[in-house]
Amino acid sequence: MSIKKSFYINKEWDGTSLDCLAQIQIDVALTDAGLQIQFVSWVHDDECPPTQPDPEKGTWELWNYEVVEIFLVGENEEYTEIEMGAWGHHLILQLNGPRSIVRKDIPMQYESFNGDGRWVGSGFVERKWLPEKIVRANAFAIHTTDGKRRYCCHTPLPGPKPDFHQPDRFALWDEIGSGTD
Repeated sequence: MSIKKSFYINKEWDGTSLDCLAQIQIDVALTDAGLQIQFVSWVHDDECPPTQPDPEKGTWELWNYEVVEIFLVGENEEYTEIEMGAWGHHLILQLNGPRSIVRKDIPMQYESFNGDGRWVGSGFVERKWLPEKIVRANAFAIHTTDGKRRYCCHTPLPGPKPDFHQPDRFALWDEIGSGTD
């Protein structure tokens, strides 16, 4: 069985709408084996991380570079943060509540391709790294444009500054739209 969902990153963290060229659609398919992820994004002004991608461990502090992220929340507020970079890097964290990392250095099959001002990301995360039952989710994109850090999302979050670690405010998994075929 496969559950398909599409996330639309079409707002900044505070709810301000993004222009069409800045929007990103992320398609996911959740199966018993794991989560397949596909998306296309524009290339922005961020530099490539200084290290080579490590498919077994990921790249620590990848959020400081251009990334697309998916957060999947379980029934007991545990969640998995999946970060995918424009240059083939990834980072997966398992958390037991906001900012409470219980595991990092998680492997991921991930590739990205750059061309014509865009990058395409395609990845797979094994099911064992995801919450057993997903109840909430959100998607984000972080990048630099004109020297300014930009924080974009599927579901906006309240606060005086960007804070993606508000899993209780994410969209309900069952209310996120069906993916494209």
